[in-house]
Amino acid sequence: AVEAVEDAAEGVIAVAAGVAAAYLKISADDRNAAYLTTGNPALLDERRRLDSASGWAFAAMQVGFAVFSYLLLAE
Repeated sequence: AVEAVEDAAEGVIAVAAGVAAAYLKISADDRNAAYLTTGNPALLDERRRLDSASGWAFAAMQVGFAVFSYLLLAE
């Protein structure tokens, strides 16, 4: 029973990281569109920060799914 909870928790973490990656990427795209409209260089810095965070969240999602898959197949 404890292993099932751990497996489920790992799956939830992976999904949450994927949702965060998508949200951050959409936010970065919005900042880029705003930059193209206004020319405000501060928006470029924010876009870069959000893109970087999105990349890290995507990597966390990939690791989470790999661990989740391993835990499921190892049983």
